Amino acid sequence: MTRYLLAALAGSTLTAAAVVATGAAQSTTFFLGFGLALAFTGAAARALGAQRLARFFAQFCTPVLRGDTAQEAARPEPPAKQVAFSIVEAEVIKALRAVGATGAEARKRTVAARAHAPQQFEPLFRAAAGRMAA
Repeated sequence: MTRYLLAALAGSTLTAAAVVATGAAQSTTFFLGFGLALAFTGAAARALGAQRLARFFAQFCTPVLRGDTAQEAARPEPPAKQVAFSIVEAEVIKALRAVGATGAEARKRTVAARAHAPQQFEPLFRAAAGRMAA
């Protein structure tokens, strides 16, 4: 529950800051909302501790300030040994899986076939499928 409360607090504070930064019209409602957001932030800092609140803002607001989307922020980093595939190689992997290869087997055979075949679908698929039969 505390996490959701802090998320709402962070959202209202960021929204108020964005409106101020863009030079929105000064209205009583805006200043009242901004004042309430500041009051809730102060109350949360007293109740939870300033360091805990700062860690929360650092964790959840940094991706927003960097311009990351929610999906990019939630996506884990790929493993270091993961092999990057071209579009043609990805299509070959899909085709190999369609004819019965497992995902790992299709990727392995495509990597092995890329050294012997040009980066065109048919030759690469034939080389990878030939390795499948062998």
